[in-house]
Amino acid sequence: MTAILLFTIILTAGLFGMMGLGGGVIYVPILAWYGLDFRTGAIPLSLLLVTTTGMTAAYTYFRARLVHLRIGAAAIATAFIGAPAGAYVLRHISTGVIKILFAGVAFYASLRILASQDPDPDRTVDPKLAVTGALFIGFFSGFSSGLLGVSGALFILPFLLSIGYPTKEAVATSAMVVTFSALSAFLTHLQWATFDPSLAVLLVLGVAIGSRMGGLWTSRRARPRTLRRIVGVIILIISVKVAVEGFLQMLAGP
Repeated sequence: MTAILLFTIILTAGLFGMMGLGGGVIYVPILAWYGLDFRTGAIPLSLLLVTTTGMTAAYTYFRARLVHLRIGAAAIATAFIGAPAGAYVLRHISTGVIKILFAGVAFYASLRILASQDPDPDRTVDPKLAVTGALFIGFFSGFSSGLLGVSGALFILPFLLSIGYPTKEAVATSAMVVTFSALSAFLTHLQWATFDPSLAVLLVLGVAIGSRMGGLWTSRRARPRTLRRIVGVIILIISVKVAVEGFLQMLAGP
């Protein structure tokens, strides 16, 4: 069972590292299905894996000069505030409600990603709009990281694409935001975490390998439209399954 989990995590890290999404939308349900408690095991460990995924991919993109540091820094600044807030709110919500919220966020993200188009190469990005939007989206991204264990890039990536950033540059900048947003949320969650440290080390190594390979492939050979379709469909399927689980838990009661 652990071998299957590790293999799945490596594939997820590679695929989501390529898209700058961190992978939390897949890590959380996979870890929960493996047997970890949703709020004290799956979410904190997912955040650790998201941090690793983002860090490895962001380093690759930074070396390829694809990261927009000014926009990324603006989003990170407010994500540092939002992430701990989301983590503390999590303590007061039932697991069923958390799963439904998680599914809703994932469903929204899948539709945005599937509907997005390659930006017009002649379009000029408004720097004021980009920074202002990044500050707002950064807080919401950080809050969702702390609350749901996702990377927050589910919001920052569609935003960057919508205002005209080329896909690879949006992915690269998103990966940088993911790293710091998830790290802030993880450090807050750590005081309540119940996952096995040895399992965490094993999965972190797998994520480092997968996201490194995914980042290299994206920066050199990836086709943006194909990436969006693959990721969008996977997230859509996961969102439906988690939503069903959440509703069943709410119907069953505490």
